[in-house]
Amino acid sequence: MLQLDVLAPEAKATGAINTVIPFTNTGGHRGLLGDNTNWIGIRNVVEARLPPSLNKVDSCLVIGAGGIARAAIYALHALGAGWIY
Repeated sequence: MLQLDVLAPEAKATGAINTVIPFTNTGGHRGLLGDNTNWIGIRNVVEARLPPSLNKVDSCLVIGAGGIARAAIYALHALGAGWIY
């Protein structure tokens, strides 16, 4: 089992980790950072598909309840979605 030293805010918010990044802090301590990058891809796809006349997501529907669904909800919040169903 892999032990992580730090969780990125996105990993905490989504409750899922899909990326592990080794790091060394200023004190020389080496560790592992757990992150979630799925939400970035989802955000980028949604942004690319928005019509030019829309500058934000008004409402949306997420089907599912796993880690990727939580990443989708995080991405939609980042895009300013008013209502997420």
